Amino acid sequence: MFGRSAAVYDLLYADKPYAAEARALDRALRRRRPRGRALLELGCGTGRHALELARRGWRVTGVDRSRGMLARARRRATGAGLPRERRPVFRLGDLRGIRLGRRFDAVVALFHVFSCLRDEAELAAALAAARAHLRRGGTLVFDA
Repeated sequence: MFGRSAAVYDLLYADKPYAAEARALDRALRRRRPRGRALLELGCGTGRHALELARRGWRVTGVDRSRGMLARARRRATGAGLPRERRPVFRLGDLRGIRLGRRFDAVVALFHVFSCLRDEAELAAALAAARAHLRRGGTLVFDA
């Protein structure tokens, strides 16, 4: 669904307050895990939240199943003025079954990513994937 809209996605959401949302999310996550640094974003789209969170000190890995969205996210990160080691890393994958082989302090699925799932089985798979990536005491944040 989002592969076809990648070319216009950022235009459609140009007024979305990504920086303010990332700031609020950062504050909430830091209350729970003050020294947290590693964050996985499921359904990262064109990388706007990922980049804002990276600017706040998170080491972000973004996952999306749309190659077009990821291409835009990678271009955005390259031109963001952050040192290479602080830029988000973007990976192709489906949030219902991704297994990266590592754990994170926080896993987030923002902007109604879970609302795109079709049924309870897909939601359960996405939650299991999120849990598989959380460190002990880690935090999952999503909206729906």
